[in-house]
Amino acid sequence: MTQIYRIDTAGENRLDAQQFSDVINEWGALTTRFNTLYQYDNISNEEQIQYSAQTQGVSGFAYVYRKNGRNFLWRGTMVPSRIRMRLIDAYLKEEIEGTLILYKAGSSATRTNKEKYPIRLTGSRYAFVTGDTRFMRVFGRHSELMIYDSDTERHQRAEMVYDLWGSENLLDYSVGTESFKRRAFYVLMLSEHMSLAEYEDYFNEYAEVRRSAYCIWKDGEIIEWRRMGDNYHPSI
Repeated sequence: MTQIYRIDTAGENRLDAQQFSDVINEWGALTTRFNTLYQYDNISNEEQIQYSAQTQGVSGFAYVYRKNGRNFLWRGTMVPSRIRMRLIDAYLKEEIEGTLILYKAGSSATRTNKEKYPIRLTGSRYAFVTGDTRFMRVFGRHSELMIYDSDTERHQRAEMVYDLWGSENLLDYSVGTESFKRRAFYVLMLSEHMSLAEYEDYFNEYAEVRRSAYCIWKDGEIIEWRRMGDNYHPSI
């Protein structure tokens, strides 16, 4: 159960100091939390109760924001006080430009990979994919794009597609672990091959876990956002 917090730092409903601090503390908690979702009208009271019964531990955190014309990315397995204060200080000084992204990856018995989102892309882009991935793997097989296809010829073709795209779009293309390649391949499918209509149709027919989200952030702006199923992602 992964969460992506999207915080507009310059909108007319800009958070005050206490509100922002509360959001940072919720994000930095070692379990998934849903108070912010309810407080800012992203979910109903009934959904908050339902989600709270499914609270998980957290296996990783990240933030990405833009300040003074530069993008800043941080990842960690916990959020120390210095990171919280760095964000709060930059926010109160109105140094953060555009939308701030806070990410926390829910842990599960099946999660074994160490590489966490975001995937760093060329052109100052950062990609996040959360929730169910089975429906994307089905799409990949139907499109003969899946790099883990049991058919050797299809697998080789998909590897060629991945290598070409990765060499042009992945800043960390040299990372060769299987978990990184799988995560990056989901970004490839969503960004280059899977239309919004296909995303919705395949999710509705093939998803095992009833939640999915896809986000591309660039230079303080969310340039693409897709979500299906349960909403665990605060938008403020």
